[in-house]
Amino acid sequence: MPYLDASPTSLQRMFGIDDGDLPDAAIVVGQWGQAGYFEHIRAIWPNVRDIEERSVLIEVDGRRIWVSVVFGAPMAAMIAQ
Repeated sequence: MPYLDASPTSLQRMFGIDDGDLPDAAIVVGQWGQAGYFEHIRAIWPNVRDIEERSVLIEVDGRRIWVSVVFGAPMAAMIAQ
């Protein structure tokens, strides 16, 4: 049984994500804390936007990249799978 079985459209609606914020790529990072990592990202890309509680949107060369920070490598691996 998968961790979460929902269609992309359902997930988009559930998290309130606009069509214009859908990513071209996503990065899932397993960290002990989110705040420090998001500060690091904002130091590199000042125009980062919050997408939802654990994700930010970076726009680079016309591409949208989501960076999501979750608690630790095991959870990142589970999401990636």
